Amino acid sequence: MLVGGPPCQGFSSAGKRNPNDPRNRLVEQYLEFVRLLKPRVVLIENVRGITTDFDDSAADGGKLNYAQWIIKALGEDYDVSTRMIDTSLFGVPQKRHRFFIIGFRRGSGIDPLQLFDAVERHRQTFLRRKGISSVPVSTKAAISDLEVSRNGKIPSRDSAGFQDIAYQGPLTAFQRLMNDGWVGIPPDTRLARHRPEIVARFAKIIDLCHADGRLNVSLSSEIKASFGLKKSAIRVLDPNAPSPTVTSMPDDLIHYSEPRALCVRENARLQSFPDWFAFKGKYTTGGERRKMEVPRFTQVANAVPPLVAEAIGLSVAKLLDEWQNPKPAIREKQRLKFPETLEAQP
Repeated sequence: MLVGGPPCQGFSSAGKRNPNDPRNRLVEQYLEFVRLLKPRVVLIENVRGITTDFDDSAADGGKLNYAQWIIKALGEDYDVSTRMIDTSLFGVPQKRHRFFIIGFRRGSGIDPLQLFDAVERHRQTFLRRKGISSVPVSTKAAISDLEVSRNGKIPSRDSAGFQDIAYQGPLTAFQRLMNDGWVGIPPDTRLARHRPEIVARFAKIIDLCHADGRLNVSLSSEIKASFGLKKSAIRVLDPNAPSPTVTSMPDDLIHYSEPRALCVRENARLQSFPDWFAFKGKYTTGGERRKMEVPRFTQVANAVPPLVAEAIGLSVAKLLDEWQNPKPAIREKQRLKFPETLEAQP
């Protein structure tokens, strides 16, 4: 099974959606891996924007749709199915819609439509096994144990001049799931070093957004104008709802009650990364370096949420196992429909 997600920056509605972004061409390299390795199963993930047409004078009809292009290319050797998945339905405390493409090598005997049906069919069982009683999981249920007001601060363990959250342990079922037996302070709890005037500004913005009911949505033009802000993506988190999509920009999301940006660990929690998973390298980068480097905030944002990856992976494994080890009646149907495939099996 080959699993991956070609770079999404050129497709994302959060970016410039440049059809000539060189990262878009890495889709071709992914398909080259498929051609060389000939895996039995191919799984591709990307942002919703990959399904949207680009204006492209070189393409037929002046439009280029990368999702359709991938499906057509895979369709030469694979039976393909697609699905847009809301990750919050799988316990991820984040409203994050992502596009998945699954391909089973032609002749394998597995209908790809079965995969996403199986993912949905097994979803409630998956959530119960994880101890998640209901979805969506709220932001507060995911990160309230990391509030500075509860834990206090300590000198940063990996960055001189910064401070870490002094962690005291989980409070909710989801936090215990993410803590996963971790003892002590999880990695990546370094706090942003905001200037006093920024802290004061964030505090006022939090109060205004709570008062106006503008949580999880971009600041109003009036609020931005009153603070002289040009950045359009700033949002104050709603503690009682899943977060908006986590991005690679640390200051896109403001904490629901504390005047600060989130730390890497809080973003990782919203992506459903367990606390033992440590991110490495720089925390942030900017300017032209953003094209060359992948700092910790970006590593978190670019990832497929682990809970969703696990749910899909388990369903794929179950389908393959049922095909390899079917009940007798199903085995006979397989033998009649796919004799060449079964004869090749031990």
